[in-house]
Amino acid sequence: MTVPNRRRWQAEEKLAIIKEIQEKGAVVETCRKYSVDPTMYYKWKENYDKFGVDSLRSYARRMELGVR
Repeated sequence: MTVPNRRRWQAEEKLAIIKEIQEKGAVVETCRKYSVDPTMYYKWKENYDKFGVDSLRSYARRMELGVR
């Protein structure tokens, strides 16, 4: 049995979803629209509130090239 590929969200896409939910106030409906689990949205939001846009980037892209 193979595992399906996971969706990789770009930082800009995550930010757009966060902004849309802030404007509309409809977490469940917006998450359903983009097929995002609400728990994932709350993780993105928490990281965004604490660390800004940089926290929305994937871990590998945040690391310095020499560290990889």
